[in-house]
Amino acid sequence: MYQPVTKARVILHIHGGGHPLWTSFPVDIARATGKPCLSSSILLLAESAGGHLALLLSRYLRHLSLPQPGYIALASPWADLSMSYPSYKSNKDYDTLCPPRLRTAVNSAMRYFIPAALKTEWFSPANAESKSWSYLGEEGVKVYIQYGGFRDEIVALAERMKRAEVETILRELNFLQLTAYRSVSHLTHEQLNRGFFLVRRFGLSATEYQI
Repeated sequence: MYQPVTKARVILHIHGGGHPLWTSFPVDIARATGKPCLSSSILLLAESAGGHLALLLSRYLRHLSLPQPGYIALASPWADLSMSYPSYKSNKDYDTLCPPRLRTAVNSAMRYFIPAALKTEWFSPANAESKSWSYLGEEGVKVYIQYGGFRDEIVALAERMKRAEVETILRELNFLQLTAYRSVSHLTHEQLNRGFFLVRRFGLSATEYQI
């Protein structure tokens, strides 16, 4: 186990469409060149499909009894690969990421698994029981979630985290805010990369991050 050599703030950004990051080849590079830091100093920042990976990373760390990051900030995280929540239908004329566009990604992610796995917490973390998120509260992880698209599953996810006594902030962008970006309903990378409001939500110094 590497001992931390710095207390500097660190952002791990998992971008939208981030499932290609599942390759493990950067691990050896990170070990050879990186400076280990305290897990509590890490901000896990992710959007869309990257948000799905961030939620799974957190659960996997728990499964391995490894420490959690100090903060998790998510923008429109894709939290239900089963696409079973009502907003997939009610917002079909507005959301740019609708089932016809997402099915290819789902089929790719599911190619080594039985169909029943799709509704489990690993593929659809919005379906996880509230108590399964309690570890975040126990380890003092602060969670911030904002959303445009994927509305219903994100609201369900945040409510379950709150019931598990996880410090969670949920924010919906209004229409005027959303129309400033390319997508009316799905939060885009431009907003996320202007990440000052994210770190301010956690009471941290934005200058430490240089986002």
